[in-house]
Amino acid sequence: MTGLPGTDLDDDTLSLIENNGISNFILFRRNACRGQAALTALVKKLCRVCIGAGLPEPIIATDQEGGEVQRLGPPHWQAIPSNRAATVADAPETSVARQAETAAEILSSSGINMNLAPVLDIASPDMDAFLENRCYGTDPACVSRAGDIYIRTIQARGIAAAAKHFPGIGRVKSDPHYNRPVVTCPPEILLQETAPFQTGISSGVMAVMTSHVIFTGLDPHHPATFSRIIARDLLRRSMGFKGVLFTDDLEMAGIALYDHIGDAAVKAFVAGHDILLICHRASKVREVLEALDTARRQGILTDGMIQRSLDRIGRLRKNINKTCGQQTI
Repeated sequence: MTGLPGTDLDDDTLSLIENNGISNFILFRRNACRGQAALTALVKKLCRVCIGAGLPEPIIATDQEGGEVQRLGPPHWQAIPSNRAATVADAPETSVARQAETAAEILSSSGINMNLAPVLDIASPDMDAFLENRCYGTDPACVSRAGDIYIRTIQARGIAAAAKHFPGIGRVKSDPHYNRPVVTCPPEILLQETAPFQTGISSGVMAVMTSHVIFTGLDPHHPATFSRIIARDLLRRSMGFKGVLFTDDLEMAGIALYDHIGDAAVKAFVAGHDILLICHRASKVREVLEALDTARRQGILTDGMIQRSLDRIGRLRKNINKTCGQQTI
């Protein structure tokens, strides 16, 4: 899943579609800064070019959490309260449902069919972590309930939800955009903090996103992005998740300071991820594609592994709004 640099379809992205088969995209404020009409035109163009290249209708995602992380926000779109604001409101469950309803309405109006939300991390009790306002609270039961409402509400409207950042980074005090944090909690504490994700799986969440954080109590050697223990053994086998597993952005410093992006992509896919997120540079997408192709020729990636991911992504596509359909745009 790749980002685009601006408000129109650029030559690099067009080449990735036509020559490399890319049909998954993530949009940011830089893509939406001209408002509704321009954003809808961009989405229509992505759709038209993908279909013309013989590709599936695109999965088009964004981060529309609310609060400080709202890619489609004022002045062009309605403001959505942060997760923290929603859960301290007089009627928190109603507020969370409205968050999801508003996000679904905004995204559907532009043809976006996936929201990289909700955040299901449990906030640190001392509330000084960088995710403070993006968390639904410090109590696993409350976060689980909010996540359940959000996921069911937004997915009922044809927008796929992606629960993040598995297995939970509410205790992290430094941003993985800038380094690779380490969480040293005992495994029993970490497993307790996966409770909202377990609820999300029961709610039918279509996707989960991991993080570039090392959890020493679960896997002392690898960040969740590269950890089979976390992605396969815990999330898929123990917790029963059968949907699409995303990495966080592989261009973040939590990866880029330690690994070449091509190597990182191979390790993430081998660990069990289905979609590799590369948010900024087309050159990095090409490095990843080359690395994946080499790994396939070397037998590191097997046809069976690739097909299982394609099957999961295919099921997701069937259950979301058709970006190219008249019902959406």
